[in-house]
Amino acid sequence: MRLPRGSFLKFAVLCAVNVAAMLYVMSRVPSQPPSTSLSRAAGTGGLRLAVGIVGRLSRFSFETFADNVVAPNNSSTLDVFAYLPNGGVDCKSHWGGTPTASSVDWPTIERDFGALVEGAGGRLMGFETPPQVPVAAIVGDGRLTGPVMQLPGQRCAVAQQYWNRYQLHRMVAAAEVAGGVFYDAVLLLREDAFFLQPMRPLASFNRSAVSVKGCLPYGGVNDKVAVLPRRFASAWLQSFVQHYADPPHAPPLYKNPEQFVQAVAEMEGIPIVEAPNEWLPLLDIREVETR
Repeated sequence: MRLPRGSFLKFAVLCAVNVAAMLYVMSRVPSQPPSTSLSRAAGTGGLRLAVGIVGRLSRFSFETFADNVVAPNNSSTLDVFAYLPNGGVDCKSHWGGTPTASSVDWPTIERDFGALVEGAGGRLMGFETPPQVPVAAIVGDGRLTGPVMQLPGQRCAVAQQYWNRYQLHRMVAAAEVAGGVFYDAVLLLREDAFFLQPMRPLASFNRSAVSVKGCLPYGGVNDKVAVLPRRFASAWLQSFVQHYADPPHAPPLYKNPEQFVQAVAEMEGIPIVEAPNEWLPLLDIREVETR
Protein backbone atom coordinates (compact mmCIF):
# COMPACT_ATOMS: atom_id res chain seq x y z
CA MET A 1 0.00 0.00 0.00
CA ARG A 2 1.49 3.35 -1.04
CA LEU A 3 0.83 6.39 1.06
CA PRO A 4 -0.41 9.43 -0.95
CA ARG A 5 1.87 12.45 -1.10
CA GLY A 6 1.51 14.80 1.82
CA SER A 7 -0.02 12.26 4.20
CA PHE A 8 2.68 12.71 6.82
CA LEU A 9 2.09 16.47 6.75
CA LYS A 10 -1.63 15.85 7.20
CA PHE A 11 -0.78 13.56 10.09
CA ALA A 12 1.22 16.31 11.76
CA VAL A 13 -1.55 18.84 11.24
CA LEU A 14 -4.14 16.41 12.60
CA CYS A 15 -2.13 16.06 15.78
CA ALA A 16 -1.46 19.79 16.07
CA VAL A 17 -5.13 20.71 16.17
CA ASN A 18 -5.52 18.60 19.28
CA VAL A 19 -2.98 20.55 21.32
CA ALA A 20 -5.64 22.08 23.53
CA ALA A 21 -7.02 18.65 24.40
CA MET A 22 -3.54 17.43 25.26
CA LEU A 23 -2.62 20.22 27.66
CA TYR A 24 -4.50 18.68 30.56
CA VAL A 25 -2.91 15.27 30.05
CA MET A 26 0.58 16.70 29.56
CA SER A 27 0.33 18.68 32.76
CA ARG A 28 -0.12 15.46 34.69
CA VAL A 29 2.70 13.34 33.27
CA PRO A 30 6.49 13.71 33.57
CA SER A 31 8.79 14.57 30.70
CA GLN A 32 10.78 11.89 28.94
CA PRO A 33 14.50 12.59 29.47
CA PRO A 34 16.97 10.54 27.38
CA SER A 35 18.90 9.61 30.55
CA THR A 36 16.11 7.26 31.61
CA SER A 37 15.95 5.35 28.34
CA LEU A 38 15.54 1.58 28.26
CA SER A 39 19.07 1.17 26.89
CA ARG A 40 20.57 2.21 30.24
CA ALA A 41 18.59 -0.51 32.00
CA ALA A 42 19.81 -3.25 29.69
CA GLY A 43 23.51 -3.04 30.53
CA THR A 44 25.81 -4.83 28.12
CA GLY A 45 23.61 -7.87 27.60
CA GLY A 46 21.31 -6.18 25.08
CA LEU A 47 17.57 -5.63 25.27
CA ARG A 48 14.97 -8.35 25.11
CA LEU A 49 11.87 -6.86 23.55
CA ALA A 50 8.38 -8.18 22.88
CA VAL A 51 5.97 -6.73 20.35
CA GLY A 52 2.32 -7.64 20.74
CA ILE A 53 -0.35 -7.21 18.06
CA VAL A 54 -4.00 -7.61 18.96
CA GLY A 55 -7.20 -7.27 16.96
CA ARG A 56 -8.67 -8.07 13.56
CA LEU A 57 -6.49 -9.54 10.84
CA SER A 58 -8.21 -7.63 8.02
CA ARG A 59 -6.85 -4.29 9.26
CA PHE A 60 -3.25 -5.29 9.86
CA SER A 61 -0.45 -4.25 7.48
CA PHE A 62 2.16 -7.01 7.69
CA GLU A 63 4.72 -5.45 5.33
CA THR A 64 4.85 -2.02 6.96
CA PHE A 65 5.06 -3.68 10.37
CA ALA A 66 8.17 -5.64 9.38
CA ASP A 67 9.87 -2.63 7.77
CA ASN A 68 8.92 0.06 10.28
CA VAL A 69 8.71 -1.78 13.61
CA VAL A 70 10.82 -4.94 13.47
CA ALA A 71 13.74 -3.67 11.38
CA PRO A 72 14.48 -0.56 13.52
CA ASN A 73 14.76 -2.80 16.58
CA ASN A 74 16.70 -5.75 15.16
CA SER A 75 19.84 -4.90 17.13
CA SER A 76 17.94 -6.21 20.17
CA THR A 77 16.35 -9.60 20.73
CA LEU A 78 12.88 -8.94 19.32
CA ASP A 79 10.03 -11.45 19.72
CA VAL A 80 6.66 -10.87 18.08
CA PHE A 81 3.34 -12.12 19.44
CA ALA A 82 0.02 -11.89 17.59
CA TYR A 83 -3.41 -12.50 19.07
CA LEU A 84 -5.84 -12.24 16.15
CA PRO A 85 -9.32 -13.65 16.87
CA ASN A 86 -10.79 -15.67 14.04
CA GLY A 87 -13.95 -14.05 12.75
CA GLY A 88 -15.83 -11.60 14.89
CA VAL A 89 -18.97 -10.66 16.74
CA ASP A 90 -21.74 -8.45 15.40
CA CYS A 91 -21.56 -5.85 18.16
CA LYS A 92 -24.28 -3.61 16.73
CA SER A 93 -27.07 -6.15 16.53
CA HIS A 94 -26.82 -7.79 19.93
CA TRP A 95 -24.93 -7.22 23.15
CA GLY A 96 -23.83 -10.83 23.46
CA GLY A 97 -23.20 -11.22 19.75
CA THR A 98 -22.83 -14.40 17.76
CA PRO A 99 -19.26 -15.29 16.81
CA THR A 100 -18.69 -15.91 13.13
CA ALA A 101 -15.77 -17.96 11.85
CA SER A 102 -13.78 -16.89 8.80
CA SER A 103 -12.30 -19.03 6.04
CA VAL A 104 -8.86 -17.46 6.28
CA ASP A 105 -5.90 -19.75 5.59
CA TRP A 106 -4.30 -19.18 8.99
CA PRO A 107 -1.36 -21.60 8.62
CA THR A 108 -0.23 -19.85 5.45
CA ILE A 109 -0.62 -16.42 7.01
CA GLU A 110 1.39 -17.49 10.05
CA ARG A 111 4.13 -18.93 7.84
CA ASP A 112 4.35 -15.85 5.62
CA PHE A 113 4.20 -13.44 8.55
CA GLY A 114 6.91 -15.38 10.34
CA ALA A 115 9.10 -15.11 7.25
CA LEU A 116 8.57 -11.33 7.09
CA VAL A 117 9.43 -10.91 10.76
CA GLU A 118 12.51 -13.12 10.48
CA GLY A 119 13.63 -11.32 7.34
CA ALA A 120 13.52 -8.02 9.24
CA GLY A 121 15.56 -9.43 12.13
CA GLY A 122 12.94 -10.63 14.62
CA ARG A 123 11.23 -13.88 15.66
CA LEU A 124 7.55 -14.78 15.58
CA MET A 125 7.16 -16.37 19.01
CA GLY A 126 3.38 -16.60 19.29
CA PHE A 127 0.52 -16.58 16.77
CA GLU A 128 -2.99 -17.37 18.03
CA THR A 129 -6.25 -17.15 16.09
CA PRO A 130 -8.99 -18.33 18.45
CA PRO A 131 -12.71 -17.69 17.95
CA GLN A 132 -13.76 -14.24 19.14
CA VAL A 133 -15.22 -14.50 22.63
CA PRO A 134 -18.76 -13.07 23.00
CA VAL A 135 -18.72 -9.95 25.15
CA ALA A 136 -21.24 -11.38 27.59
CA ALA A 137 -18.68 -14.03 28.44
CA ILE A 138 -16.10 -11.32 29.18
CA VAL A 139 -18.02 -8.84 31.29
CA GLY A 140 -21.38 -10.42 31.95
CA ASP A 141 -24.54 -9.45 30.05
CA GLY A 142 -26.04 -6.23 31.41
CA ARG A 143 -23.52 -5.66 34.20
CA LEU A 144 -22.30 -2.31 32.88
CA THR A 145 -24.93 0.17 34.02
CA GLY A 146 -22.98 3.44 34.22
CA PRO A 147 -23.95 6.55 32.25
CA VAL A 148 -21.11 6.35 29.73
CA MET A 149 -20.13 4.16 26.78
CA GLN A 150 -23.61 2.66 26.80
CA LEU A 151 -23.98 2.04 23.06
CA PRO A 152 -23.83 -1.75 22.66
CA GLY A 153 -21.51 -1.46 19.67
CA GLN A 154 -18.99 0.70 21.53
CA ARG A 155 -19.07 -1.36 24.70
CA CYS A 156 -18.74 -4.57 22.73
CA ALA A 157 -15.72 -3.42 20.71
CA VAL A 158 -13.90 -1.97 23.73
CA ALA A 159 -14.47 -5.08 25.84
CA GLN A 160 -13.07 -7.24 23.05
CA GLN A 161 -9.97 -5.02 22.78
CA TYR A 162 -9.28 -5.37 26.49
CA TRP A 163 -9.86 -9.13 26.39
CA ASN A 164 -7.39 -9.47 23.52
CA ARG A 165 -4.74 -7.60 25.52
CA TYR A 166 -5.38 -9.85 28.49
CA GLN A 167 -4.71 -12.87 26.28
CA LEU A 168 -1.59 -11.26 24.85
CA HIS A 169 -0.20 -10.98 28.38
CA ARG A 170 -0.78 -14.70 28.85
CA MET A 171 1.25 -15.41 25.69
CA VAL A 172 4.13 -13.13 26.67
CA ALA A 173 4.28 -14.43 30.25
CA ALA A 174 4.27 -18.04 29.04
CA ALA A 175 7.21 -17.31 26.73
CA GLU A 176 9.10 -15.74 29.63
CA VAL A 177 8.52 -18.79 31.81
CA ALA A 178 9.60 -21.12 29.02
CA GLY A 179 12.73 -19.11 28.27
CA GLY A 180 13.60 -18.27 31.87
CA VAL A 181 14.18 -14.58 31.07
CA PHE A 182 11.90 -11.54 31.35
CA TYR A 183 11.51 -9.04 28.55
CA ASP A 184 12.76 -5.51 29.18
CA ALA A 185 9.76 -3.95 27.44
CA VAL A 186 6.60 -4.78 25.52
CA LEU A 187 5.38 -2.74 22.55
CA LEU A 188 1.59 -3.02 22.37
CA LEU A 189 -0.03 -2.35 18.99
CA ARG A 190 -3.61 -2.43 17.88
CA GLU A 191 -4.11 -4.11 14.54
CA ASP A 192 -5.18 -0.83 12.91
CA ALA A 193 -1.83 0.86 13.60
CA PHE A 194 -0.21 1.80 10.28
CA PHE A 195 3.38 3.05 10.53
CA LEU A 196 4.22 5.73 7.99
CA GLN A 197 7.99 5.37 8.44
CA PRO A 198 10.43 3.55 10.76
CA MET A 199 9.77 4.09 14.45
CA ARG A 200 12.39 5.22 16.93
CA PRO A 201 14.22 2.17 18.35
CA LEU A 202 12.57 0.98 21.55
CA ALA A 203 15.87 1.33 23.43
CA SER A 204 15.35 5.10 23.27
CA PHE A 205 12.07 5.09 25.17
CA ASN A 206 11.51 5.91 28.82
CA ARG A 207 12.10 3.01 31.23
CA SER A 208 10.30 4.65 34.15
CA ALA A 209 6.86 5.11 32.58
CA VAL A 210 4.56 3.89 29.83
CA SER A 211 5.09 5.85 26.60
CA VAL A 212 2.08 6.74 24.45
CA LYS A 213 1.45 8.96 21.44
CA GLY A 214 1.09 12.65 22.17
CA CYS A 215 -1.88 13.38 19.92
CA LEU A 216 -5.61 12.63 19.73
CA PRO A 217 -6.07 11.77 23.42
CA TYR A 218 -9.74 12.90 23.46
CA GLY A 219 -9.39 14.09 27.01
CA GLY A 220 -7.51 10.97 28.10
CA VAL A 221 -4.67 8.86 26.71
CA ASN A 222 -4.18 7.76 23.10
CA ASP A 223 -4.70 4.00 23.24
CA LYS A 224 -3.51 2.86 19.81
CA VAL A 225 0.05 2.12 20.89
CA ALA A 226 2.00 1.85 24.14
CA VAL A 227 5.64 1.14 24.98
CA LEU A 228 5.48 -0.76 28.26
CA PRO A 229 8.52 -1.21 30.51
CA ARG A 230 8.11 -4.76 31.80
CA ARG A 231 7.29 -3.73 35.38
CA PHE A 232 4.15 -1.97 34.09
CA ALA A 233 3.25 -4.38 31.31
CA SER A 234 1.28 -6.89 33.39
CA ALA A 235 -0.94 -4.22 34.94
CA TRP A 236 -1.43 -2.43 31.63
CA LEU A 237 -2.38 -5.56 29.70
CA GLN A 238 -4.58 -7.12 32.37
CA SER A 239 -6.15 -4.37 34.45
CA PHE A 240 -8.36 -2.78 31.80
CA VAL A 241 -10.54 -5.80 31.26
CA GLN A 242 -10.60 -6.42 35.02
CA HIS A 243 -11.83 -2.89 35.78
CA TYR A 244 -14.20 -2.88 32.82
CA ALA A 245 -15.80 -6.13 33.92
CA ASP A 246 -16.11 -5.11 37.58
CA PRO A 247 -18.24 -1.94 37.92
CA PRO A 248 -17.62 -1.47 41.68
CA HIS A 249 -13.93 -1.01 40.85
CA ALA A 250 -14.38 0.87 37.59
CA PRO A 251 -13.49 4.57 37.24
CA PRO A 252 -16.51 6.72 38.15
CA LEU A 253 -16.49 9.07 35.17
CA TYR A 254 -15.29 8.54 31.62
CA LYS A 255 -16.84 9.25 28.24
CA ASN A 256 -14.64 7.26 25.89
CA PRO A 257 -11.95 4.56 25.88
CA GLU A 258 -9.14 7.13 26.03
CA GLN A 259 -10.46 8.59 29.29
CA PHE A 260 -11.00 5.08 30.65
CA VAL A 261 -7.35 4.18 29.95
CA GLN A 262 -6.13 7.28 31.78
CA ALA A 263 -8.42 6.66 34.76
CA VAL A 264 -7.39 3.03 35.15
CA ALA A 265 -3.70 3.91 34.79
CA GLU A 266 -4.08 6.39 37.64
CA MET A 267 -5.92 3.81 39.75
CA GLU A 268 -3.14 1.28 39.13
CA GLY A 269 -0.36 3.78 39.76
CA ILE A 270 1.05 3.51 36.23
CA PRO A 271 2.97 6.64 35.17
CA ILE A 272 2.52 7.80 31.57
CA VAL A 273 4.66 9.97 29.31
CA GLU A 274 3.95 11.22 25.81
CA ALA A 275 6.54 10.26 23.23
CA PRO A 276 7.25 12.65 20.34
CA ASN A 277 5.02 11.89 17.37
CA GLU A 278 8.02 11.19 15.15
CA TRP A 279 9.07 8.42 17.54
CA LEU A 280 5.78 6.59 16.89
CA PRO A 281 4.85 7.76 13.36
CA LEU A 282 1.61 5.89 12.91
CA LEU A 283 -1.98 6.48 11.87
CA ASP A 284 -5.17 4.49 12.08
CA ILE A 285 -5.25 2.35 8.91
CA ARG A 286 -8.73 3.71 8.20
CA GLU A 287 -7.27 7.21 8.03
CA VAL A 288 -4.70 6.00 5.51
CA GLU A 289 -7.28 4.24 3.34
CA THR A 290 -9.41 7.38 3.02
CA ARG A 291 -6.53 9.59 1.84
